[in-house]
Amino acid sequence: IPCYRVVNSKGELSGAFAFGGSNEQANRLRADGIEVIGNKVNLEKYGFTPASQI
Repeated sequence: IPCYRVVNSKGELSGAFAFGGSNEQANRLRADGIEVIGNKVNLEKYGFTPASQI
């Protein structure tokens, strides 16, 4: 998994993303077809359920 695809369990982007901050992380995710709204990814939309919600 590319490092820019890693988000926290709430779907929030990393503010300290190594390659240019959350804006660059969002750009890379969008380039992969992942919708980013308000620096967050809707995890349910992409079929991910955090272990804390199982």
